[in-house]
Amino acid sequence: SHPDTSHNDSVQCLKISEEEGALFTGSGDSTAKRWNLKTGKLQFTIEGHADSIQCMKISEQEGALFTGSEDRTAKKWDLNSGKLQATMEGHKGGIQCLKISEEERALFTVSTDKTLNRWDLKTGELQITMAGFESSIR
Repeated sequence: SHPDTSHNDSVQCLKISEEEGALFTGSGDSTAKRWNLKTGKLQFTIEGHADSIQCMKISEQEGALFTGSEDRTAKKWDLNSGKLQATMEGHKGGIQCLKISEEERALFTVSTDKTLNRWDLKTGELQITMAGFESSIR
């Protein structure tokens, strides 16, 4: 165990970027971390969510990591620096799941508020809200 680098709560999700040689973890401690895939060394910590990170996706096309949180927001981060690029606000409940469509240039999020939102992949702008979705969508 490495108390100086590890998460302070359980890891909820992880994604691998083969292209970057990196592993990303999202945690109940509201942070995400980038690790070197080969050495296991921590490269940086991403801070900005106010609650647990529940899900994440990588867009190699955008060079970005997208995170969904119990804080009702999704965020877009630069894959290389961890710098925040956009915050997507619009859900009234925690975000449980997110998916990327590179073809549609869109991010889709599902929340415990039973809505599905479509966001612009580049700007993070809300495009459509669809209601009547059960929160158990995965």
